[in-house]
Amino acid sequence: MINMIFQCAIADESDAVKRLCMLSEFIMLRRFLDNIQALVRTVKLNQLGIEGSIEFVDAYGSNMHVSMGN
Repeated sequence: MINMIFQCAIADESDAVKRLCMLSEFIMLRRFLDNIQALVRTVKLNQLGIEGSIEFVDAYGSNMHVSMGN
């Protein structure tokens, strides 16, 4: 997905389109990092014997609920 945004920015010479592509890339990267942080927190809770659940948000804004426990 991120590669597609880079291609979008390279293919179009318009500054506005480049900025929009960069913003989209930032939002997707931020969501990816948030998902990783949520997963790390959940794994730490599970190591302590505490059940947890997380919700991933993909680049399109779709949610995927994941429950983890003992």
